[in-house]
Amino acid sequence: MKKTKEIKSEVPDKSKNTFEKAEKGMLYAKITAKNIRKRNVFTKFLGLLVILLMMFLSLVYGVVYIVSETGNFTISLEPNSNETKSIIISNYKDFHETALLLSADKLDNMDNISQSWLPDDIDEHEGPHNDKNSIGYTFFVKNVGTAPTKYEAIIEIKSVINQVDEAIRVMVYKNGVKTVYAKESKTTKEPEIGTTKFLSTRQVTNLLIDDFKPEQIDKYTIVIWLEGDDPECKDDILGGVMKLKMTIHELNG
Repeated sequence: MKKTKEIKSEVPDKSKNTFEKAEKGMLYAKITAKNIRKRNVFTKFLGLLVILLMMFLSLVYGVVYIVSETGNFTISLEPNSNETKSIIISNYKDFHETALLLSADKLDNMDNISQSWLPDDIDEHEGPHNDKNSIGYTFFVKNVGTAPTKYEAIIEIKSVINQVDEAIRVMVYKNGVKTVYAKESKTTKEPEIGTTKFLSTRQVTNLLIDDFKPEQIDKYTIVIWLEGDDPECKDDILGGVMKLKMTIHELNG
């Protein structure tokens, strides 16, 4: 008797396929959601980075603009901390105009010179009087109050590039009396010949004027140049930039 061969018919398990498809779909959905979250976080981070970069560039532009527009040398009259304000400043000895901020004409390029090359009449001007290779400024301080007062006149280095301050000279005429300031010698640590050394790395001088009587006038002429005879006047300082500020500050008491 012949055996009947059993033929097994494999019927696809539809429930299993459906589950696998569902599982794959869920996995795909999870991956997609994860990618979307990552993309959103990256987009937000990129946007924040762009904003911060724009703010930084705006700040840098603002600083550069302010520095370039205010010139290489400025004189500022700082307000007194009390209500009595006796000090005024002006470009003119008759004080027909006064100001809180005076600014020398901008000098883009300055070649090194010697002090002997400066004009003989350097202290006989009013307001800005730059030469080709030097900054010159003459202004006046007056006590318009009814009592004696006192003030300080501070000259500071606000910014410097390429250590150009190592060879700079700042000459101050106060009522015709001349003093030349310079950084001390790097070699000897002593004042350069014919100069008074800076008070510090950033401060040129601090003049205290006491018993400044009513109607009294002080005349200042400031001259700045690059001294060619200074041992530090070398190629290393080429392209250097320097900004100085003089502050006139009336003192209390």
